[in-house]
Parts: sequence; structure tokens; C-alpha cells
Amino acid sequence: MLRNFLTLGFATGLRICSGFLLFVFAARSWGAEGFGEFMYLFSVATIVTMISEYGFSLQILREVGKSKERAPTVLGELLGAKIWLTSAALLIVLVYSLVKGYEQRIVAIVILLTLSATINSYSDFLLAAYRALGRFSQEATVTFWGSSTYFIAGSLAVFFGGTGLMLAAAMVMSRLIGLGLVVRELYGHLNEVFYPTLAFNRAWQAIKRGFSYGTDAAVATTFANIDTILVSSTLGYSAAGIYQAGARFYQGASMVAPIFGSLYLPKMSRAETNRTALTMLHRSLSYQMLTASLMMAILFIVAAPYVRLIYPTESFKTVEVIFPWLGVLLFVRFTAAAQGISITALGGQRFRAWLFLSALALLIVSASILLGRFGITGMIGAMVLSYAYLAIGFALWAFRKGISQTSQIVAIPLLPIICWLAWMQNRSGNIFG
Repeated sequence: MLRNFLTLGFATGLRICSGFLLFVFAARSWGAEGFGEFMYLFSVATIVTMISEYGFSLQILREVGKSKERAPTVLGELLGAKIWLTSAALLIVLVYSLVKGYEQRIVAIVILLTLSATINSYSDFLLAAYRALGRFSQEATVTFWGSSTYFIAGSLAVFFGGTGLMLAAAMVMSRLIGLGLVVRELYGHLNEVFYPTLAFNRAWQAIKRGFSYGTDAAVATTFANIDTILVSSTLGYSAAGIYQAGARFYQGASMVAPIFGSLYLPKMSRAETNRTALTMLHRSLSYQMLTASLMMAILFIVAAPYVRLIYPTESFKTVEVIFPWLGVLLFVRFTAAAQGISITALGGQRFRAWLFLSALALLIVSASILLGRFGITGMIGAMVLSYAYLAIGFALWAFRKGISQTSQIVAIPLLPIICWLAWMQNRSGNIFG
């Protein structure tokens, strides 16, 4: 388990670093206003891509994790469904851009960013197969080369005076190269080659079977990306740029959570009928994620005064103010994520989807109130409130299924302590000396 965690952590770390460094470079080059506009369009493209994502990665981890012998059949059917959904997604983004009346430059950026996100979703689809089949070292290899290509191509686009359009084009090119590497490596290690099942009736059956996964993924993706859209719409592109400059760290750290899911979900799915084994796995998962989130939350609080070294320009001076609160958000998000993994293992996708939908409504309502009063910090507060709601809802559902919630009890007194540390950091400038 430890070896797989370290290998998967290395692969995830490469993806985090490539995306993080690229966007930090872009932010420093463009300033808050230009960076905010680009990240607004990036968020729109990411939300549109959720149509073709459809929760396929979770389906692969659960279904292939339960029965590796069925991997070619499962992957072929899901890939065929994904291709049909991709066609619908690209059509929607084109119509959306025309209806919104965007200028040609914006339309081109949105389309290119959607293509980039879509291509990356195909890589994630196949990488989920790597994980379900236990091919962690192969994933680390292709991730290294794919992430390196992504960072180098994007950095060159920005360095040579590139606009958002040039960066978006470079992202598409590098994602294509990365996908090619993933496909070549996967087909070289599968015992039986699989091909997409393109017959519409078979694809439609796969789409119907995965509806709860698709709904869950769609709402979760919207939930995770609508913050930038809300900040841009309420406070403008400059505020969105400041928010995203800090949120890049938070979003990078959040990618640690899927590592735990990739390692535990197949095991928990196989133990679905063995409640004792499932409870032990859940307890181990919860405490490991609680420890990881606590360490990262404290790191965010400690590091707040030093963010100015990364963003030295005047337009980003507010980033260090929101940084401690991003640590609080990270702690709450991991608490909810641990419960969400267990619910997926138990087949509770329909409940997950409805809970995420109500949490999304709570996020929009609370953000509309808090953004106007507290600015960017209000957006973070709305997200903390919504993730706390998710954590409570998930815990109650799992408890009714007989899953112990001792880790949740431990997390409850830790949250106000972390909030107090974040508040003191902003008040004194550096409470850790």
C-alpha cells in the first residue's frame, strides 16, 4: 500500500507541479486582470467538459476494481459512451459561445480550453484503468513525460509574450502528446486490447447505467469550478485573478484526495459485503486523510506571509490574506472527501449526487450573500460552509449503513482550532514567529 501511495503520489505531484507552475508563471506575466479573465474562461471550459467526463473514472475504479477480468468489456463500453458525450459537449460549447456573443478571440480561447480539458479527460479515463489494474509505476512514467510536455509548451507560449489564445493552443498540443503516451503505454500492458463500443444503443445503455455517476460528477465539477465564475461575476476579473492566484495552491493540494480514492476504492468495492473489513478500510482511509489535511492546513497558515515572494506585484498583494482561509477550506474538503469515497464504494452514487446538488444550491446562495460583504474571503467562507454540509450529510448516510464515524468526531474540535489559527495569522501577520 505504501509503495503504491508513494508512486501514485509522485505521479500526482508531477501533475500538480506542472499545472501550478504554469499558472503562476502566467499570473506573474499577465497581472490580476488578465489572469482573472483567462481563469474565468478556463472554469467555463472545465464545467462544459463535465458532460464527457460523466464520472467514468469512478466507474472504472469500482467496476474494474471488483472484477479485473471484465476490464476490456467495461472499458470498451464506457469509452464508446464517452465519445458520444464528447460530441454533445463540443456542440454545446460552440452554441454557448455564439449565443453569448463573445468576440472571436474569446470564442477561440473557450473552444481551445474545452478541447484541452476534453483531451485531458480521456487521459484521466485511461489512467483510471491503470490504477484499477494496479499499474501505478506505468502511470508515473507517462505522467512524467506528459506533465513535462504540458509545462514546457505552456511556459514557452507565455514566455514569448503569449496571450491567453497562445497558451490555450499550447495546452491543446501538449495534452494530445500526453494522451498519445498514455494510450501507447496502456495498450502495451493490457492482456487483451479493448476498443470503443460505438454502437449508439450500447453507448446509451452505458450512459443510463452510469447516470448516478454522471450526475454526481457533473454537480461535483460545477461545485468545484463555479467559485471563479461567481467571483468574476460579482467582483470582476481582477478579483478573480487574485482569488485564483491563491486557489492554485489549494486546488493543487486537493489533488491529493483522489490518490486515497484510487488506492482505497477498489479495495472497498471488493469488501462491499464484508462490513467488518469495510469498516476497517474506512477507518484507515479517514484517519490518513484527516492527518494529511491537518498538516496541509497548518502549512497554508504558516506559509501565508511568504506568498508575496511568489506574487511580488502590487495587483496580487491580497493573496496572502486569503491564504490561511484556503487551509481551513482544504481541511473541511478532505473531511468530506473521505466520506464520499466510502459512499461510492457502497454504491451510494445517487445519494451523493443529490447531496452535491443541494450543496451547490447552498454554495450559490451563501456566496451571493458573503461575497458582497466580505469579498474574496466570503467566497471561501461559502465553500467551507458547503463542504461542511457535505461532510455531515455523507457521515450520517454512512453511519446509517453501519460505518463508524470516529474520525468525524475527532475532526469536529480541530476545525475551530484551525479557524482560530487562520484568524490570528491574518491579525498578527505571522503567529509562528
